[in-house]
Amino acid sequence: MLLTYFKYRKTRYFSIELTNKQSESGMAVMVTLIEVLILAVIQGLTEWLPVSSSGHLVITQKVLGLNLPLIYSVMLHVGTLIVVLTVFRKDIINIIKALVKRDFKTDEGKLALFIAVGSVPIAIIGFVFYDLFESLFS
Repeated sequence: MLLTYFKYRKTRYFSIELTNKQSESGMAVMVTLIEVLILAVIQGLTEWLPVSSSGHLVITQKVLGLNLPLIYSVMLHVGTLIVVLTVFRKDIINIIKALVKRDFKTDEGKLALFIAVGSVPIAIIGFVFYDLFESLFS
């Protein structure tokens, strides 16, 4: 995969060249800087709302007439992850320390326990309905 940035006829583009594993030919996807910024703003705003930021990205891509590979959405989510890890780094470190010490009486320890217990139902749902979800998104 090769990410390039170039300017053509006064329009700035990002290009990702993807190589098909089955053949040696590649395809290039070009997106203007404005389109990338629009998608980034949509991701940044909707990630913190109790709505699907991925769904908003898909809708925005359809409105803009884009057919982008999954790597674009993944990179937008990686950006969000970096922000979350940066902003909450002290809390995350304290939660990890509480887990290592197995101290579930502190607020951080209780939060770690709540996160673990709260993750169990969604893990079960994901396991039980894996085939259904796979068929919906493939």
